Amino acid sequence: MEKTEILSMFNAKFGTSVALRLVKLREEFGELMEASEKDIFKNKENLDDFVDELADLNAVVFHITGILGLTQDELLSMAADKVVGREKDPNYKRKHPHVERQKTAQQ
Repeated sequence: MEKTEILSMFNAKFGTSVALRLVKLREEFGELMEASEKDIFKNKENLDDFVDELADLNAVVFHITGILGLTQDELLSMAADKVVGREKDPNYKRKHPHVERQKTAQQ
């Protein structure tokens, strides 16, 4: 299937509410963490379980990305840009709203 077909299928099946998809993202992340607690290199079944959960997590990220009108390639480029930028400036594109709220509250 093409990515556009997959996105259309996900939209039809799961809707386009980012809030609801974030709930699913949390669920899939939890399942990935459970799978990671096993020694994934001990046997093929453990590794297969881990990869399966990673694929589920990726599918939800793909769907959220598509709902927002972006692609995973764009997200990857954005992340790579930060890594490169932070080699020169550790604060490159670094935003921490919770820290700003704490500073404001303390003033």
